[in-house]
Amino acid sequence: MKRTRFFCSAPPEGRSGFRNRRSRLCGALSLLAFAAGLLVLPGCLFSYLMGKPEKELSDLVDTEVVADKPKATKFVSDYAGPWGVRYMKAESVSLVSSLAGTGSDPDPSSQRDVLIGEMRRRDVDQPNRVLADPGTSLVLCRVLIPPGVKEGDRVDVEVRTRSRSKTTSLEGGWLMASHLQEIAVLGNQLRRGHVLAVAAGPLVCDSAFVDDQNADPVLKTRARVLGGAVVNQTRPLGLSIFDEKSSVVISSRIAGAINGRFHVFDQGAKRGVATPKRDDFIEIALPRRYEHNVVRFMAAVRAVAVGESDSRRADRILKLEEELKRPDTARAAALELEAIGREGVDSLKRGLASDNPEIRFYVAEALAYLDEAAAAPVLREAAAGEPAFRYHALIALASMDHGAAYDQLERLLHSDSAETRYGAFRALRDRSPDLPMMIGEKLGDEGLYSLHRVPSPTPPLIHFSRYDRPEIVVFGEAPRIRLPLMLLIGHEITLTTTDEGRIRVAHHVSGGTDRVALADANVPDLIHAVAQAGGSYAQALGVVKQAKAEGAIDCRIAVGATPWAGREYYRGRE
Repeated sequence: MKRTRFFCSAPPEGRSGFRNRRSRLCGALSLLAFAAGLLVLPGCLFSYLMGKPEKELSDLVDTEVVADKPKATKFVSDYAGPWGVRYMKAESVSLVSSLAGTGSDPDPSSQRDVLIGEMRRRDVDQPNRVLADPGTSLVLCRVLIPPGVKEGDRVDVEVRTRSRSKTTSLEGGWLMASHLQEIAVLGNQLRRGHVLAVAAGPLVCDSAFVDDQNADPVLKTRARVLGGAVVNQTRPLGLSIFDEKSSVVISSRIAGAINGRFHVFDQGAKRGVATPKRDDFIEIALPRRYEHNVVRFMAAVRAVAVGESDSRRADRILKLEEELKRPDTARAAALELEAIGREGVDSLKRGLASDNPEIRFYVAEALAYLDEAAAAPVLREAAAGEPAFRYHALIALASMDHGAAYDQLERLLHSDSAETRYGAFRALRDRSPDLPMMIGEKLGDEGLYSLHRVPSPTPPLIHFSRYDRPEIVVFGEAPRIRLPLMLLIGHEITLTTTDEGRIRVAHHVSGGTDRVALADANVPDLIHAVAQAGGSYAQALGVVKQAKAEGAIDCRIAVGATPWAGREYYRGRE
């Protein structure tokens, strides 16, 4: 039994707000933009939790997609390698405020010195006193910025306390404004690059996503701000021509071949994606169709033939059509036909007749990026039936303009699998962000999280996101809540039943006035009431999870059920 691994860039998503409560610190501190870079010391870095590969995406393009080509034809991959396809890491030292006495005064360290220096430059009064407040904590922040991201896009912020920090929990905290920079060690000295992203917002601790109340306490000191970092600049893509091949003539020939296949629209004018900048470098613009799959696009670019005659291309198409019939060669053949463009469509369509699901998937994926309607039902089948294909199938459906893609994604909203349903929801949003159910309802004092309703005849499902943006999606009819109900969630929120058969949500604010809201006995209304009472996304998640644990809710609840790249497909299994 042979296994095949699939890699693909995860989509840069996210549009979430910044604030849902004001810091109790002084006004000057609330305006701080902490521009301090993280001093890289052992134990300071932490793993990326989104399932996205941190290795060079160029390695994945080379080894996983682009196959050896016949000597008779030269391809872009024979002349150049991809540039700008690395996840960029940006870091900072920052401050979390609004903690319920669980923070700590950081011990002397280089990170503390950097933060104190920034606070003084911002004219913060008595910065040492601010850091000593148990309502604050020094934290380390990180973002991973994917290739192809555009200025203004949002990415998650990972936040954690320093090793040996005395902070016991970041729950309820607010990340103060922080400028994140690329950090490198050159000549035994730490160098800070440009500010790549600006981050701020409410924390959601990792502990919010586990059901075990006795889980590792370290989860309370690791958190993220979902979609909380705004990227400062568009990341360009390019091709770096190999030294032995570099020349003005070669650069122009490669660009001409690529532009004969791929184009973008710039202020309404159509132009090729490739622009030679030097004899050894070509800048590549990202077409809209590939904006959520940079790896696929760069692989397709490198599969473009250079200087191929019409007769030789015709012979190659016939050869590729034969290669589509075998699972071990079908993937590379489908990509190569996609790189050829319209001339390869008929051969790909004939490949859909295969009785092998792996071959049908490869063919349909290539057809999707050519916007062929025939791809849509096959991709729906792949997304519903094979986890290893699901992520890629949904991304491909989202890339299509054809109405058939919308119809198939809409059908996937009613799948049994929570991951498939929410994955289809995300893909539909990528494709059609202006749909009412994609816009949803903004919740919280400043609209920091959202509630979405998806009509469905299937049993209800409530999904809470763990990445990209804080959102709650209710699939199907509004789940009912059994009464009477009396719950205490943490130390801040209580639920009780009124004489009129409604639910009273009370949010207890330390040192402030309690906020109260009423809800009908169904889950969406309860979530609304939590938000009206000043509750955060994490608190809404806690309320629903505890109500489920107490038997007051009997529908399915899923957290972070998101399709991901990198799953293995086992060829030939029964």
